Amino acid sequence: MGSITFLLPNPLPVAIQQLLPHAFFAAGYDQAPIPARIQIDYESIGVHRVINESGYLLMPWPVGQEETVIVSTATIREREEPYRLLLEFARGKLNDVRNQTYEWREIGLRTQSGFDQRLRATTLQFCQAVVATTAAESDALATEVIEESFQLAEQLVDEFVKQMFLTRHQEEGPLDTRFAARSTQGFGSQSGEYHKAFNAAQIGICWRKLEPEEGQQYDWTEVDSAIQNAKATGLA
Repeated sequence: MGSITFLLPNPLPVAIQQLLPHAFFAAGYDQAPIPARIQIDYESIGVHRVINESGYLLMPWPVGQEETVIVSTATIREREEPYRLLLEFARGKLNDVRNQTYEWREIGLRTQSGFDQRLRATTLQFCQAVVATTAAESDALATEVIEESFQLAEQLVDEFVKQMFLTRHQEEGPLDTRFAARSTQGFGSQSGEYHKAFNAAQIGICWRKLEPEEGQQYDWTEVDSAIQNAKATGLA
């Protein structure tokens, strides 16, 4: 059985202690979970597996003041020396950002001003975390690297989406995908604003209003009005 140990930050906040049981080990490019026994004590978290191949440790972790997200290490190989958990989370996320940045630049992505400087500064800070003389210093630096890496990742994805849609609009014109908001009463005074935001209309039916009493006559007034209102917009 293969075993990998990760040293936990000390002291460990109670909120994080409650997240540790949700850790799991994964392998492969798609990070598919593999059978493993997770052993937790006051100082470390151990992963015991039937197979000895390298893989990733993933678990929910607080990033910043309010968010809890799934974080992942880079590929971890089995060794006797324990890993520092925060350092490996920092390595994993920073590695993701650097690799994704390179891949998207290869297809023409242009990063915003200052992005490269922030990425370089974060990389240097990770190097400082690696060579830190104390565990506390390493964990503190690694925590900052994790938070900054998530911010860089969000900025990178936002820029990628903007440029991809801009390119597609320039090459193909407006998207023909239908986009609508469901309404049970039509758009009324908001028809003009609706027409700016959507390119289709969708009518929902509230059965309680359509058939106020079971088995009685149906009242289509509101539905018919909503349909006429939607047709007046000229949208699909």
